[in-house]
Amino acid sequence: MNGILVDTASHYAVIFDTLRRNGTPVTMNDVWVAASAMQHGCRVLTLDRDYLKVPQILVDCFTAA
Repeated sequence: MNGILVDTASHYAVIFDTLRRNGTPVTMNDVWVAASAMQHGCRVLTLDRDYLKVPQILVDCFTAA
């Protein structure tokens, strides 16, 4: 398996476990996006407030105009 995918999957597991323990689940696709952002040190710009539940990433959440 590609090393990058293994790294992303490891970050996914950390985020998924944190959300599960906190009782704040989000959709699987959102966890993959968050895992990729965590892996690469990127900020997530979104309208989706679920990302605010993920303590491992930086999030700028906007409201629709």
